[in-house]
Amino acid sequence: MLWNRSIDISSHIGSLQNEHIYQQSGLTAYNASRYFTAHPRKHLRWTPPSGKWELTIAMQTEVQDFKYFGHYMDPCHTKAVRTFIQLTHERYKREIGAYFGDVVKGVFSDEVGLLGNFPWSAALPPFFAESQGYDLLRRDNLLALLHETSENTPRIRYGYFQSLHLLLRESYHAQLQRWAQRNKLSYVTEVNSIRAATQRLSTIPGGDSGHEKLGRPLAWILSKNAFSFRYNPKMISSIARQTGKGRALIECFHSVGWSMTLQDAKWMLDRFAAMGINMFNFHAFFFSIDGLKKHDAPPSQFLQNPYWRHFRQLADYAARLSYLMSEGTAAISVAVLDPTTTLWTHLGNPIHEFEYMGDDAYEKARLEALKADWAAICRELLLHQIDFDHLDPELLTEATVESGKLRIGHAAYSILVIPPIANLETGAWRQIEAFFANGGDGPRARFASLSVN
Repeated sequence: MLWNRSIDISSHIGSLQNEHIYQQSGLTAYNASRYFTAHPRKHLRWTPPSGKWELTIAMQTEVQDFKYFGHYMDPCHTKAVRTFIQLTHERYKREIGAYFGDVVKGVFSDEVGLLGNFPWSAALPPFFAESQGYDLLRRDNLLALLHETSENTPRIRYGYFQSLHLLLRESYHAQLQRWAQRNKLSYVTEVNSIRAATQRLSTIPGGDSGHEKLGRPLAWILSKNAFSFRYNPKMISSIARQTGKGRALIECFHSVGWSMTLQDAKWMLDRFAAMGINMFNFHAFFFSIDGLKKHDAPPSQFLQNPYWRHFRQLADYAARLSYLMSEGTAAISVAVLDPTTTLWTHLGNPIHEFEYMGDDAYEKARLEALKADWAAICRELLLHQIDFDHLDPELLTEATVESGKLRIGHAAYSILVIPPIANLETGAWRQIEAFFANGGDGPRARFASLSVN
């Protein structure tokens, strides 16, 4: 592609009145007929010069028909989030606020995040310009989100995802956290993340795992959940330890189906605990399963289920397991650095397990190779009984280095494993250099020639 020869054809785009309406609503006795148009759509009329051209059209439109919500709130829009809090959280406060901090322990934010193959917000372009120092909407910059257009492509893609990360955290999570603190509540989350540190403001960070039945091979499960900040329990327990939180939560058991048994549930709880989870949010206890309700990500753990009369055994076991996993300190000395920014610059969408967003087969193959290497390292460590934490480079920049250890929150690491990467944030690289200089374990020779952007 000759991106330096691209041309702007936006002036050839207009509106086409798509729907024609006839009404009998005239104002006079002589004629009642009226004609209107509605629902205009954008229309391109352009004759390309000779040769082979690729058309790239970028449009900002409202998200529609997401699951059962119809429309969806923009969590990166500060005023929209403020209105959301007023219409929901403040209503609960008026009704049951007297119980906040006592009977009502916290507020739960579930699956809030950015949607679509290309996450977007109307707030992104101005925020990007302020934080990155240039205009994302310039044609060459916007094209970099689709194609490798120049040597600046990785920088633009990094700025795009990092801006979304900061916007989402500050516009949504920071407002909810402050509201919860003012009302003496824990801020509990199970959300889509741009990078692991998206959940750093949560009182109790959480994920959504446990959708298998007894007998699934562990290696299969570890591989399946490897690239998700939500589905991988190790991601959740890691961020909890590194931000000094006492609890790490997993929402579990939904979508396993009505055939799920108590044995299936216990098997999943044991795996979560082995991966550092100490709080379990069971899905779900249905008030009713009449009509279509029975199909909402079953099973129900409640009285509709034949094992309800035995449920006390599972509940007591989960409580004892949570207590046990909340005592003491995890003996984890190994951290595996997240290659998040490398996957960003290869157009891996973090909300969708770093699925490729572009249309370049060669770039997609590079992305898949990087993901496979990362997953293999993490899987083999666990299968060989070597416990570890995932480590977001953003949190690495805030670590202290002393006596050959990286100390972050409640965690202390003497070994840092770095999977194949193509870039690294400057602050993280400086911490790695300081770590090696102060006795940390790692292959020093291999990193001596690593180029850093």
